[in-house]
Amino acid sequence: MAATRLTRRAANAAALAVAAFSALFVFSAEMPAVRAHSPWAEDPYDAVVSFAAFLVPLVAVLTFVRCQRWRGPAAMPAPAVRLVLRGVGVALVAIVADVAALVAGTHKETWGPWLGSLVGLLALTGVLTLGAASLVAFAWWRSRRYYLAGEAANPAGEDDALDDVLALSIDVVTIVRRRFPPLGEALVTGARRAEVALRSSLLSPRRHPWAFCFVVAALCGAAFSTWHTLLEGLPSDPTLALRVWLLYAGVLAIGIVTAYTLLGRYLRLIRCER
Repeated sequence: MAATRLTRRAANAAALAVAAFSALFVFSAEMPAVRAHSPWAEDPYDAVVSFAAFLVPLVAVLTFVRCQRWRGPAAMPAPAVRLVLRGVGVALVAIVADVAALVAGTHKETWGPWLGSLVGLLALTGVLTLGAASLVAFAWWRSRRYYLAGEAANPAGEDDALDDVLALSIDVVTIVRRRFPPLGEALVTGARRAEVALRSSLLSPRRHPWAFCFVVAALCGAAFSTWHTLLEGLPSDPTLALRVWLLYAGVLAIGIVTAYTLLGRYLRLIRCER
């Protein structure tokens, strides 16, 4: 139970750091006066900040799902503790990289009256991140010494992110069924069928994890680029419009594939069951 308690405490602290990071990201991206003097328009700072802004929410949501799946009074299984701490660690590392890029790339000679707010958000994010990192390090040390040491990793039998999402979904729709029986029954049936399909279907993501990754990357890139085009307006030149659409779609798709390449196995996103 000590490992579970420490893991949940570290995850809660990391959630505060993610919230501060989100406020910092919005402040830096949405205010033109700040954006003009931030690293957003220059590489390599632009690449670091953009990748962190894409990665942190995804990892935070995945880690939240995993925590909520084991939200009961019972102790978290050792694999769940390991994956939650890994997810928290990845999110914190990305936040640190974002803060470092923002500090390093800001044009000091053109700071404006918004400087106090930016420094305050940077300081808050940094303090919360360091505090969460300390809790994560302590939880990892205690867990490795007293809890995870006797649990050998078993990749073939451990749950992946799809298991966590399905298990939490079934819990949620079961609660819905108590209040709205017809809707809840339909949702439970759908969740059970999805669970069976993941185990037995020839098109299951677990049978073709990389193909699934490329499909998701392409769809997300297309959706994001279309949304950006509608938001910004179509260029008058059709060729230029197509190039811009392909650029934004390709950048996001490459980011998703890169993230999966780096973190797919580490965070156990999809286990392979060929």
